[in-house]
Amino acid sequence: MFRHNPIAAFLFRFLVLYLLLALPWPGVDWVYGVCFRAMARMVFAGRSGWAIFWGMFCYHCCLLLALDFVIWTESAEISLVSFTPFWKHATDGIRENTMGQIGLGVPIVIWMLVTYLRPDFSDLERPREGSLIAQTPKLQPGDGDAGLA
Repeated sequence: MFRHNPIAAFLFRFLVLYLLLALPWPGVDWVYGVCFRAMARMVFAGRSGWAIFWGMFCYHCCLLLALDFVIWTESAEISLVSFTPFWKHATDGIRENTMGQIGLGVPIVIWMLVTYLRPDFSDLERPREGSLIAQTPKLQPGDGDAGLA
């Protein structure tokens, strides 16, 4: 149909797909609602759901602060703010460190803070009966050197 004009062929396919997705399909809206509510109940049913919520909230706040810092430091490049050489070097180092840690370091710290509760930390000091820490075998003095001999 559109052999000579690939742009027209793409636009035609896109329009057909868009119309299929945009048209109301009777009977499908309740399926979407049921699936959405089931997923929400599964995610927010317990402690893990709230940990996901607070973790994502904290991570997005950290992303927002990092973005604010990057915009602030880049404003020196267009002469909105002027830094002395010391502060220019310091802000460049902080920006590089922030951008390097925002992908892995910050999410791990936030995950630890929102996942573990006070009883979990007290288990590290005095393990409760049946906890994973209580089931871990205790090392005796000299056991760590056994593999070196």
